[in-house]
Amino acid sequence: MLLRQMKYFAAVVECGSFTEAAEQCYISQSAISQQIRTLEKELGVELLHRRNRKFTVTTAGEYFYSQCGCYAEISRSNPLSGKESVRLEELKRLPCILISSREQQGAEQKYYQNTLGFGGNYLFADSLEKGRLLVVSGRGFLPIESVGTLPPAGDFICRLPIYQGDRQIMRNYCAFWRKEQANYYIEEFADTLKRLLEKRKNE
Repeated sequence: MLLRQMKYFAAVVECGSFTEAAEQCYISQSAISQQIRTLEKELGVELLHRRNRKFTVTTAGEYFYSQCGCYAEISRSNPLSGKESVRLEELKRLPCILISSREQQGAEQKYYQNTLGFGGNYLFADSLEKGRLLVVSGRGFLPIESVGTLPPAGDFICRLPIYQGDRQIMRNYCAFWRKEQANYYIEEFADTLKRLLEKRKNE
């Protein structure tokens, strides 16, 4: 299972349309449909029930979608732990704990601040275990993704989906390459992406 497949599936669910999701993800409709079928095959379950040109999200699909977003692990001693979800604004009073190597700390903090909108102070841990120790001791909250792949949080930690407005926060992933390593296919992709962005800007 690839991160991009999770992103494509989440986009289809949120847009309610393969066409709109494909445009949002800058790929063709047939490609996004194929990626989701591949994902379903790997998981061994049907995520979307397709009928003619419409679809509904299956129970398995709803569960899987809930695992694709961004969550906050907080101490059960925190008053927020009694809620079903938490809003980004409510977390700004708590330090944000990031799992990162020393070299990546600046980039991670910048991403969470500027792209995801996490404010406040930041603490860093070099492993999930150390990050969760900070959570249990009430030092802050730990933002996590793809919760299905993580070990259980334990009895002293509560895991809540993070919302901004009426949508759960989703982390998007990007790919970068060195200019000197560019080739025909990368240049074609970059040109196509540029045209799509310009088209969207002019709409």
